[in-house]
Amino acid sequence: MLGLIRRRLALKLTAAYLAALCAVTAGVGILLVRQVEKRFLDQLETSIATHARLMAQTLPAGLIRARGSAALQLSAKNWAEQVEGRVTVVDSGGVVLADSGVPAAELPLLENHRGRPEIQTALRGGVGRSIRRSATVRQKLFYVAVPLKEGTSVIGILRVALPLTHVDQMTGAVGRTLAAGLAILVIGVILLSAVLALRITRPLTAMAISARRIAQGDLTTRTPVMTQDEIAQVGQAFNAMAEQLQAKIQELEASRSQIEGILQSMMEGVLVVGPDGNVILVNEAAREILSLGSEAIPARPLSELVRHPDLQDLIRRVLETEEPQFRDLTLYAPAERHLRIHATACRAPTGRGALMVLHDITDLKRLENLRRDFVANVSHELKTPLTAIQGAVETLLDGALKDPVHGRPFLESIAEESARLGRLVDDLLTLAQVESRQTVLRKRPISIDSFLQQEVERHRPLARTHQVSLVLEPVPSDPSLDADRDQLAQAVGNLLDNGIKYNRPHGRVTVRAVLREGQCRIVVEDTGIGIPAEDLPRIFERFYRVDKARSRETGGTGLGLSIVKHVAEAHGGTVQVESRPGQGTTFTLILPLG
Repeated sequence: MLGLIRRRLALKLTAAYLAALCAVTAGVGILLVRQVEKRFLDQLETSIATHARLMAQTLPAGLIRARGSAALQLSAKNWAEQVEGRVTVVDSGGVVLADSGVPAAELPLLENHRGRPEIQTALRGGVGRSIRRSATVRQKLFYVAVPLKEGTSVIGILRVALPLTHVDQMTGAVGRTLAAGLAILVIGVILLSAVLALRITRPLTAMAISARRIAQGDLTTRTPVMTQDEIAQVGQAFNAMAEQLQAKIQELEASRSQIEGILQSMMEGVLVVGPDGNVILVNEAAREILSLGSEAIPARPLSELVRHPDLQDLIRRVLETEEPQFRDLTLYAPAERHLRIHATACRAPTGRGALMVLHDITDLKRLENLRRDFVANVSHELKTPLTAIQGAVETLLDGALKDPVHGRPFLESIAEESARLGRLVDDLLTLAQVESRQTVLRKRPISIDSFLQQEVERHRPLARTHQVSLVLEPVPSDPSLDADRDQLAQAVGNLLDNGIKYNRPHGRVTVRAVLREGQCRIVVEDTGIGIPAEDLPRIFERFYRVDKARSRETGGTGLGLSIVKHVAEAHGGTVQVESRPGQGTTFTLILPLG
């Protein structure tokens, strides 16, 4: 394509040069031919006029007055032979007296010549000249007429007519010579203009190729500069422009990459919407927050992606008022999320748009709810034993203290509720220490088999009280576990307490340790009442009880499983639970061996 363009441009330049040359040469040739023709006619006129004057001097005036004179006709023919032309004698009235080209008998039939231009000029005393086609001899003739005078009076006209064959031959020869010269000149001009056109178009073609490569993304291409003319200056300017363009594009790409990196690494979601409501930009955080997935989003209406009237109203307000807007929204699908949105007007490619920063405050809301529930639960858990203690104290003060029989149960109730308060406070302190991660774990190698035997023996009295048997399956080997013994004992003890207290009479609690893939799995399995499936996700929350009435009867604080969870996480492990209502529950405490 570029070669074709170059050839077309070269052809255009060559054609322009050739057209200009042909026009100039043709004009000069025409002028030259005319000048040659004029000069030849002038010379011919001078020669004919000289001959005519000589003939006029030898012509007696009497022959002119004697009409139809044979001598005059004979003289005209003789003179015609001498000049190799046609001689005509006309009187002052325009009547033809003699004509070498016409028989004497036909002279009366000739028309009057007084109106001929050369005759008119001769009658005024000058030399008449005219070129026209003769109706008599039917060819183009050159007429020269001289007056015949008698004294000062013009008594007749002697006219000599010569055919223009010689003139045409001469002008034709000149034209052919000019044509041959023009042909030679045209060939030379074609060759020269082709060389010049190629010299001009070659750097232009190189610049066109470089421009196309730059348009295709190759910003390193440059056009060669091999001369010092104006085209070379254009090439140098083109290269300078390409270098500046490359630098600017690299700068823009770096800025764009930096901005995209910042947007993609932001924890907050960023969403830009155009004036038509279509999404222009969205980062990964916004995709995750709004559950948009990985589908192509730009140029799609936000109302199709997120159907929330408050969000649409927020965008509308920003676009209308161009003032910052703040709003908390809750999305319910596909999962419940609480968002705090800061929206402001921004400049978009298609006009004024809206920039929204999405803050996911779901965790904050959940923590706020947990804090509120925790305060309420702590207040309730503290209030219940305090109310019982206060009631017992008031009863004793009212006189029951003096009654040894009836006063002792109130003192026992006070002691029991005080112990319950003590356990609650201890569990709260333990949970606070574990959650804060401020307590330094005193990890030491622990024999798993010995540790589990001690914990099982420590809980046998409680098991006998609830008519539950404790079974410890032997550990295949006796590896050591790096852990804080006190915290681990509290976690395993809480699991054993739950397994015993929430079991059925004559039930069983089985304890075993499984070593697998560098982990120690302490499994506590009971045959108790089980946990409903809907309660399983929440059993590790503080103060959460599946059976609140039975939990209070057994003296539970509702913090045991939460302590187990945090002790496991503090040791780099986790806790799992499996349960079926009416069939029992299995807790698995997973801890790394190392």
